[in-house]
Amino acid sequence: MKCRLDSQRMRKAQKRGEFIKKGKKSQRHNQDFLIGVGISVFVLAVVWMVPTLLMGDKQIANKENAETLQKEPSRTDVIQKAHQAVVSVLKAPATAKFPVINDFDKDSYSVSKYKDGPYLVKGYVDSQNSFGAMLRNNWAVTLEFDGEEGFFVSNIEVGERVYKFKKPEPQITVEEKMKMILEAKGKIVVDKKD
Repeated sequence: MKCRLDSQRMRKAQKRGEFIKKGKKSQRHNQDFLIGVGISVFVLAVVWMVPTLLMGDKQIANKENAETLQKEPSRTDVIQKAHQAVVSVLKAPATAKFPVINDFDKDSYSVSKYKDGPYLVKGYVDSQNSFGAMLRNNWAVTLEFDGEEGFFVSNIEVGERVYKFKKPEPQITVEEKMKMILEAKGKIVVDKKD
């Protein structure tokens, strides 16, 4: 009876255009397919892992070298700091619109660095003036970078307005100040070790 149901089911499926595969041939096809998928996954894993393992030592060495050297800021960091400086002197800072920062568009921003000196960043900003009209102003910001203290803005030019800033003197603690005063009066002798 089971055989008769199977044959009836097969005839109906064939009329509908479906084919039911029976036997070892379809099982072998499934096994071959699974073996092929497994081999492909293995090959992809090896291709991905080998370069990672080979470059691992170089990446560790590069990280150690980067930590020992004073880290130079990226172009994006310098431009973002210049944006903050420009926004701080605008009449309507909330309306400021800068061009998008990316490494591919070199026309919107000009970033140059003097030898062991400050960065000069140039660009433009669209913002409202005191009457509410949107205006485009060219700007230039001079930034000095100190690895420990970060950036110091020494000059901002927006349109025709120029803002200059002096670098603040380093902070002296009360103890250091008292020691300097007493040394100047000759009351403290500084021990000089040979």
